[in-house]
Amino acid sequence: MIIRTAIISDLHLDSNHEETYLLFVHLLKQIQGNTERLYIAGDLFEKWIGDDDNSPFCLDVVQQLKNLSDSGVSLFIMHGNRDFLLGKGFIESTQSQLLSDPAVIDLYGEKVLLSHGDLLCTDDRNYQILRRTVRKSWLQKIFLALPLSLRSAIGHRMRKQSQYAQLNKSLSVMDANPKAIQKMMSRYEADLLIHGHTHRPNLQIFLSSGQYHRRIVLSDWGSQGNVLFCYPDRRKELRFFSKKDSLG
Repeated sequence: MIIRTAIISDLHLDSNHEETYLLFVHLLKQIQGNTERLYIAGDLFEKWIGDDDNSPFCLDVVQQLKNLSDSGVSLFIMHGNRDFLLGKGFIESTQSQLLSDPAVIDLYGEKVLLSHGDLLCTDDRNYQILRRTVRKSWLQKIFLALPLSLRSAIGHRMRKQSQYAQLNKSLSVMDANPKAIQKMMSRYEADLLIHGHTHRPNLQIFLSSGQYHRRIVLSDWGSQGNVLFCYPDRRKELRFFSKKDSLG
């Protein structure tokens, strides 16, 4: 039996994107029996308006994740900038564990820092202000008290506004800031940082304070899936895959 850990991010699952959903189901089936842990580093969903969303699509995703947990795979989930309202109900239903952002995880004796990645985009000051605002617990309570239909409409409108705002931002502004990367890794004394969010898959090795550090950036999902496999010998394998590929 292969012993390994899988890490994914930025699936942006949505009922209108069947191809991505099928890739998600394919991955879950493929890693059962040969993977002991799955980390989802944010943005599992394109948007999440509350754990009481009982649409067939959301219920099916929850069931798929519960099936994975029932198979013996330990499931860990981190909030992204699209699904930061994932709450206690979702965590309990999927039998998963909610991680803070960033989170220090142990990968077979190696100390690794895992983050969604949006905290690192410090050059995008307007986004950082928005992030701090929408993460306020009192504001979230008010939003979640609204009727589901109204929350859905607000979520749709905010997504459209976000897409429009991105058209007027440079790619460098929306990327991770090098100083923010080094500051986060130094604070947690980590030599390896794994994150998503920027949709720019990359393996970076850089020198900081006389030591070499590594950064692995996960890709978003579309017509291809993307998963980082981590093995006990500390080998890392970043794989893109289709529904036809075997991930055993």
